Amino acid sequence: MVLLVLVGVVWTGWRCRMFPGGWHFAFTSAYADDRNDLAQARRRAREAEREGRQRVSRAQSVVNDARARKRERVRTLERRIAGLREPGPGPLKKTLGDLALHHHVLRIKERSVPLAGLQARFEGSADHHYAYVTPADGHETMHDYPHALYKEREVRGFVLHVTNGARREAKFIDGRDAEIRKLEEELQQVTDDDTEEEAARQRLAEVTQEHERDERIKQLRLELEQARDRWKALTGHRPPR
Repeated sequence: MVLLVLVGVVWTGWRCRMFPGGWHFAFTSAYADDRNDLAQARRRAREAEREGRQRVSRAQSVVNDARARKRERVRTLERRIAGLREPGPGPLKKTLGDLALHHHVLRIKERSVPLAGLQARFEGSADHHYAYVTPADGHETMHDYPHALYKEREVRGFVLHVTNGARREAKFIDGRDAEIRKLEEELQQVTDDDTEEEAARQRLAEVTQEHERDERIKQLRLELEQARDRWKALTGHRPPR
């Protein structure tokens, strides 16, 4: 009930503000046609204004979308270039004891050794299997795996994965510089190319100008001002737009 009363008070205040001059002008049937004349003039002017603003807003959205697409293309290329320059360890592929093979590095305990230039070999004895790892710097390490805990096939398989990973990484390194140069050229082209955004901006300027010069909107604004003048002449109070 309190809410209904509050709504009624707000609506009454709004109506008195929109149709100023006194209670009888705002509410009685004697001035219904005058109120309708003013209300219709407002509605027509507002609808025309809203339609014009929507056209401008849509044109602005096209500009924003073009800018966002370019920004995303730039970010994508920058991420790809950064990923080639600093690929990081990459996903984990396989583990064996204290060795962990990633896509770009071999982790030996807490140390990361680049796969590029790395060599690995297998040897065996009566009670142990051995994996020898030699990075590009030549510092060889030996890793032993007791027969009781590791099968020969398991150790040999890991050494083979490391060897193949090193070969794959060598190919990646060989092609990386050329790929980076290619992506940098593409990035520069994308950065310099404002064709899509400029076309959208041009269209926005045209739509904005059309809105500002729209004769229909000007006419409806004039008709609204005339309706406001008639209301003022009737009541002595000029109503809001």
